[in-house]
Order: sequence, then structure tokens, then C-alpha cells
Amino acid sequence: MIVLRPLQASDAAELFPLLAGVAETLLVDDGPGSSESLEAALVDREEMAEAGMVRAYTVLNEESGVVMGSVRLKYGQGRGEIGVWLGLEFQGRGYGTEAIARVVDEGFGELRLTRIEAHVFEGNAASKKAFENNGFVVERVERNGVMQRGEFRDVWVMAVTPDAN
Repeated sequence: MIVLRPLQASDAAELFPLLAGVAETLLVDDGPGSSESLEAALVDREEMAEAGMVRAYTVLNEESGVVMGSVRLKYGQGRGEIGVWLGLEFQGRGYGTEAIARVVDEGFGELRLTRIEAHVFEGNAASKKAFENNGFVVERVERNGVMQRGEFRDVWVMAVTPDAN
């Protein structure tokens, strides 16, 4: 259903319009304000990938090649943290669940990680379900765990280990 292509700064023009309506569910403070600022952020992500600190992908529809969103795995010292987002029109179709599965397999396989975490805004049931479908469990709630747009938000800290996956 999906293709994961290494994320490139040039993807910003296609990704930026997809952020409309999605940014409030992302663990970011304000997020990029323009396609140019998103492109700059993606350049940073490319550099992190080259340094072996992150695997970041653009999520595309396998049949049409349409850009649907992004998934990334930050990792180090045997542990990882996954983040995924899709444009509103691509949510609820299993694409996020599939993207998470692919990156988790890569983390526990090739990267030999011992634990992968996800941080999901409390109340984002759809995102929570996509992670649960991949073996993640809520381990705790971080009260006021993230500041977004000047307000603190609670976050579910979810995790999976290779033996649970």
C-alpha cells in the first residue's frame, strides 16, 4: 500500500500543504510556518540521517506515487523514537499503521534496537490505535509533557520491545 522513500529537502513543497489541519496533532511547537522553513528543517533531518542518528522517510501511495506524509526513527544507544504523520485525507486507511510497522521492523532488524518509543498527544485515539496495532503499549502519561503553541499538553508515552513485536 505504501512506499517509504528517504526524506529529501525537495519533498517540502509536497509535504507542506498536507500539514494543514494536522499540525495540532504533531509533537512540535508551532511547526514550520512555510514550505521554505519546512525545507530547512528537512535539510537538518537529511544531515542527521547522514550522521546515523535518524532514518526519515517520505510516505508515498504505492499505486499513485502521491506523497501522503512522513515517518522517522531517531535512534542511539540501542533505543529509538518513532514519529509519523499523514495528511488528513490519508488518515484512517491503514497507511500510518503500515509505515509504523515498516520502521519498527527496520529498527529491531537492521538497527538491532532494544526499545522503540512513541509520544502521542493524550486524546489522539487514532494515532494511539496505529501504534497499538504494532505492539506498542502505553507505559505512562507525561503530564504537561510538551509545550505546543504556548500551552502544555499531556502525552502518552508508548513503547514496544522486540519480544512484544
